[in-house]
Amino acid sequence: MALPTLSGWMELSDDERARVLSSLNAYAGEGDTLIKQIADRFRDEFGHLDGLDVGGHGIYHGGSWVIAASHPFVFDRRALPGRYLGVEVRASVRPPLPAEFQNQERLRLVAAELRAVRRSLCQ
Repeated sequence: MALPTLSGWMELSDDERARVLSSLNAYAGEGDTLIKQIADRFRDEFGHLDGLDVGGHGIYHGGSWVIAASHPFVFDRRALPGRYLGVEVRASVRPPLPAEFQNQERLRLVAAELRAVRRSLCQ
């Protein structure tokens, strides 16, 4: 299957983009050039947000193309889309974390408490 150019990609519907993306073998590099162009466009559009670092494109677990970004602990993620031109945006918190979150044992305890609350809510 021939991939469209970036301008052709932008004319596709969300469903068409999803279909094309699901057919690509990212591990084999299929679509690399197009996804890089999409990530560059994402950087141009969202890279001005204070603290946001757009790492570019990459492959997520399972072999799907993603746009990788990171931001400080305090950041309004509502400004970021979950998908951009059909490609998933994976944003993560980058170090350093505030002191109260740096103790990994405390994080494990909080995570365990949250799991217990979720289980009780689901019952």
